[in-house]
Amino acid sequence: MPKQYKSSTKRLVRFFEESRDSWKSRANNYQEEKRQMKTKIRDLERSKELWKNKYSNLKEELDIIKKKMKYKKKSSH
Repeated sequence: MPKQYKSSTKRLVRFFEESRDSWKSRANNYQEEKRQMKTKIRDLERSKELWKNKYSNLKEELDIIKKKMKYKKKSSH
């Protein structure tokens, strides 16, 4: 048995359309925000990887320099 509403059909239609449009708007905003966050996370992960590689390369260079300096000190004595 269908539910009987007291309001007029015209008012009900307007109410349900506004409700639907509001829901769609919120859903679209959520999806857009989600896409932006995914992009930001992807960019931050790339940046993190670049800095990690840079650090690793500089650490290797520093280790090589330290070894050379250590060797020079030993050979000079």
